[in-house]
Amino acid sequence: MAEYTLEIRNDAGEFFASPDFTPLVLTQVIDSGDIAHAATPGRVFMTNVPASRKCVIFCKQNYDLVSCLFEVINSGGYKAIRLHGSAGSTGYNNLNCRFYVFSDFVAWSPDYGIYIYRNKTMVYSGNCLPLTVKYYTRNNNIKGKACAAIGGFAKVELYGIPGSNPPQVTYALFCYAGYSGGLRELPYNVSTAGTTNPPAFKSTAGCIYIETEIYDQYYRQSLGLN
Repeated sequence: MAEYTLEIRNDAGEFFASPDFTPLVLTQVIDSGDIAHAATPGRVFMTNVPASRKCVIFCKQNYDLVSCLFEVINSGGYKAIRLHGSAGSTGYNNLNCRFYVFSDFVAWSPDYGIYIYRNKTMVYSGNCLPLTVKYYTRNNNIKGKACAAIGGFAKVELYGIPGSNPPQVTYALFCYAGYSGGLRELPYNVSTAGTTNPPAFKSTAGCIYIETEIYDQYYRQSLGLN
């Protein structure tokens, strides 16, 4: 916390931001449009975040029976979203995703207001929507509020197939999936391998996520899109 100059505190009087510390803020919202399962792998969405900047991206889906796996990559000097695939209940080929992109710079600033600069770069302004994360514990599905999750694995389950020759093992991969009604773990992909000695997978205990209501309501004003 800065010893002097500007400090921003929340409604409870708790420290929130100063020139010495600023939260990541929303810099872009990307809507994918329809994503057919077969066309998903390798699809890339460019962001407005330079490759040298910090970047965290969350995904909200329109269905709770499908999961989408993605990663953040560098492409052409900017951060980009690369989809690896989507899977779940059959017939859901019209999956739609909304990606919330957060970084450590201000994508748009109004003509007047409160601004915070660091090294001559604006890192916060009064119209920003800061990143506010929560933590999800595995096997504790959340319902009732729209959520967006990161694109990583939740867990992997291995099933032996009795009597198969040669021996077969099925890998069931689960992904954290945020959707319009909550957050849950969903199957991303299921594959079969002809081995009795599958590689070791480590499950994650949980993941960070965001509730998206405030971002959906105010992102256009925040990013100067109105």
